[in-house]
Amino acid sequence: SNVTWQTTTAPQLFNRGYSMFYGVSRSQFRVWNGAFGDTANRFDKKATDAVDFARGQPKWQSVRAKLELSSDPLQPMAFGGAANPVFAGFDYLLNEMWTVNTTFPIFAE
Repeated sequence: SNVTWQTTTAPQLFNRGYSMFYGVSRSQFRVWNGAFGDTANRFDKKATDAVDFARGQPKWQSVRAKLELSSDPLQPMAFGGAANPVFAGFDYLLNEMWTVNTTFPIFAE
């Protein structure tokens, strides 16, 4: 398979280990959403969704910090910064809820 991205952050598991968020190159976040007994969205399949942000400077710069999760173990909100100077919030399906422009990219959790 021709994968055009690389994982750049540690995965954030939720939903009792059946789902996870992770940051990848090209200033993207991806999510796998699964459920007990559901083999359609196993971790060995294509991600169930992805969100793209503008690339940083230099263009090869990727997401630097993993998404942080709210305290809901099944359907958490996720918060994080992309490679460009923006901070964003997402629901558990990786639907973007809001974005805030920042002066500098987010470098750490």
